[in-house]
Amino acid sequence: MSNKGTPVVAWFENGKTEIYIAEWNGSEWMILGGGSVAAGSLYSLRMAASSSHLYVTYASTESDTAISVNLWDGENWYGLPPVQNHFKSNIGTVDIAVHNEEPVVNFTEDKLLTVKKFTSNSITKTDKKYADLQSLVCYPNPAYDMITVHTNATGIYSMVITSVTGQIMQSKYLTGASHQVDLSSCQKGVYFITVRSKGFVTTKRIIKL
Repeated sequence: MSNKGTPVVAWFENGKTEIYIAEWNGSEWMILGGGSVAAGSLYSLRMAASSSHLYVTYASTESDTAISVNLWDGENWYGLPPVQNHFKSNIGTVDIAVHNEEPVVNFTEDKLLTVKKFTSNSITKTDKKYADLQSLVCYPNPAYDMITVHTNATGIYSMVITSVTGQIMQSKYLTGASHQVDLSSCQKGVYFITVRSKGFVTTKRIIKL
């Protein structure tokens, strides 16, 4: 996927309960946003780009099966209205395209194909930022020597890398959203990165190749 001439990728993690979107800035992948569902799972992830916006659509099984569409304007994420308030049965294939600078979503429901176009000329920014849903992102994962850690933790926070046996491999205090972490001293295997600050703690599993 390309947005304004730069590659953009999206993927699911943790049993398809989390979604992440990253953009290539010429030297590294930068996380544009991420989100998760409290229950159920995500599927049918698709993207489309207009001349100025990136659209991401996906279906989830949280509560009633639903299709979400999010818009990235280069600075903020916006949530578009639901494609449909309620589905009578499971959704199959979901896809998205752009026509006259507006997103068009098609999906199958119980062998019936439906195509819908978003036609509102005013998109209201949501109070809840899409990117704020992410907590801790580590990429690339698996990694060889260097890994980028991106977090929403604010102020001074601790970052600890432990082995599967609980051995502390690295421990440091940091500030800021993104940091490069050197794993060259670690042997191949599975490790855990834990970020902790006041009212915030989260752990991500990483693999050292």
